[in-house]
Amino acid sequence: MTIKQLGGIFGRNPTFNDVTIDGPLSMNDNIVMANGKGIDFSATSGTGTSELFDDYEEGTWTSVVEGSTSAGTANYILQLGTYTRIGNVCSIRLQLVFNTHTGTGDYVISGLPFTVQDGGGTASMAWYGSNFTYTGIPVPRFIFGGDTMKLYDLTSGSGSLNALPIKASSALYISGVYRC
Repeated sequence: MTIKQLGGIFGRNPTFNDVTIDGPLSMNDNIVMANGKGIDFSATSGTGTSELFDDYEEGTWTSVVEGSTSAGTANYILQLGTYTRIGNVCSIRLQLVFNTHTGTGDYVISGLPFTVQDGGGTASMAWYGSNFTYTGIPVPRFIFGGDTMKLYDLTSGSGSLNALPIKASSALYISGVYRC
């Protein structure tokens, strides 16, 4: 690899304004960006408000099932959440199984890894649940400005959303994407 100095000052601590690398570049460590910095794609054409890629993260999160009237507590058999955040988009996966719950009211899941932005809503989501009663299509919705989602029944033909009540036991598997 050859590094050619095209600007700056040579010396003990050279400053490189522009660097051209001839040949392959290999690294034995990670590239670490300073806080607020990232990869700038502004050289490409587009009408976006930002072309800076400045956030990527993978991790786990612990969700909690609550009732909307009385939160209650659950005896969890399985409580597993994973996420991938790329920029301002968060992709989640959730597996929840519990055999007792003392809460009352509507079915709420809290503890999302990041605050829901841009009005919340269903975004893109798929789910499977057992021990639920609904007449239309079950719909989990992200709640704007918080770290929660709520489960609804989208009544066939009417388009109305009715909140699903918390159950004493459930199995729930959700995969979804929301803006964070």
